[in-house]
Amino acid sequence: MKPDWFMEGSRLHGFLLELTGVSGPLHDVATAREAPGAEDAECMLDFLSEQLVRIGYGVDFDRPNATGHKIEALIDVFNDLMPDDE
Repeated sequence: MKPDWFMEGSRLHGFLLELTGVSGPLHDVATAREAPGAEDAECMLDFLSEQLVRIGYGVDFDRPNATGHKIEALIDVFNDLMPDDE
């Protein structure tokens, strides 16, 4: 079930769960009842950035593929959770 803090749809949250696997710290962040803090959000952003490079582009890296667009949407979710720089 999608947590309340995850402002995108259930399908995108399901995709996040596919990426993070069925257990481990990233799965815990994705399924937590409370929104992740800055440290956890940053860990997820690092992971999502790695996934974007690994599977989010075609061979020529000119633009993201369909998977890359979903990963970019997830990056937006976690970027929104980061505190504003003063």
